[in-house]
Amino acid sequence: MKSWLLIVTLLFGISPVQAASSIAVAPALQQIVLNQEGETTQAHVQLKNNTESEVSFTLSAVNFGSLDDSSGLIFQGQGISQLDAQYSLTNWISISPSKVTIPPGLEVDIAVTVTNLPDLSPGGHYAAVLATTDSGAGIPNTVGLKQALSSLLFVTKKGGENYEEILSGISIPKTTLQLPDAVQIQVQNKGNVHIVPRGLVQVIGYGNQVVAQGAINEDSSLLLPGTNRWLKVPLHQTALLVWPGQYRVRVSLRYDGSDTLINQEKIISYTGIPLLGIIATLCLFGFVLILRRKKHRRSPSKV
Repeated sequence: MKSWLLIVTLLFGISPVQAASSIAVAPALQQIVLNQEGETTQAHVQLKNNTESEVSFTLSAVNFGSLDDSSGLIFQGQGISQLDAQYSLTNWISISPSKVTIPPGLEVDIAVTVTNLPDLSPGGHYAAVLATTDSGAGIPNTVGLKQALSSLLFVTKKGGENYEEILSGISIPKTTLQLPDAVQIQVQNKGNVHIVPRGLVQVIGYGNQVVAQGAINEDSSLLLPGTNRWLKVPLHQTALLVWPGQYRVRVSLRYDGSDTLINQEKIISYTGIPLLGIIATLCLFGFVLILRRKKHRRSPSKV
């Protein structure tokens, strides 16, 4: 039977994970590149006890995956699917020590060794180092609950990695009263290694003038292989005046390390009602001002 631990935290803008605001693990995320078979690489995880009592931990490794259309992670326990096995890592890492007791106010270094064996396939492999407390011992206000802290490992094995990014959807708010202040795009990772989507969304009007734009994935979120996600792109107006008419929303997508762009466009209409309202108000004000001046000129002079 599968056991799953679901984390609904934002990916890759992660700060050091804390349990009960008293135990910290760092770093939250590490990226490792393996080049030669037989090569051994060591990563380090620091556990710090900020409580007033000693705390005991059990260290373990668990494979993880990503939830589609969200920034959540799934930590997997017993049993894995074939897709998960393709990107698993736990069989090629070891942790030392596997158990540790940390006195109050001190920090312990945990060594994580990754071995590049021939049966480790090229591409991306993902696992988390979990530090689990012994039934909340030493941690206040935990009522005997076990606390699990995690540090994520993103490993890329060279020699067969495949990068393939697809722009599979563009969602624009349906309104003609104003230009969109944000656009959502759906990005798919069809490759076998994680990527960082990049690019630009532009709203283009008459004479190819860019009237609004926004950067894709400013948080530098990572997209795991075999997954897809909707990314929200806030837009910032760059033109002082935006006239009524049709506009093109152009999405130019790439990923970190690549200059090749995927371009898609959608046509939107803008009625310019806010702008027309401003113009009408100014015209009305000008008309009233002209009437007052004419009335003042016609008024008889006082002797």
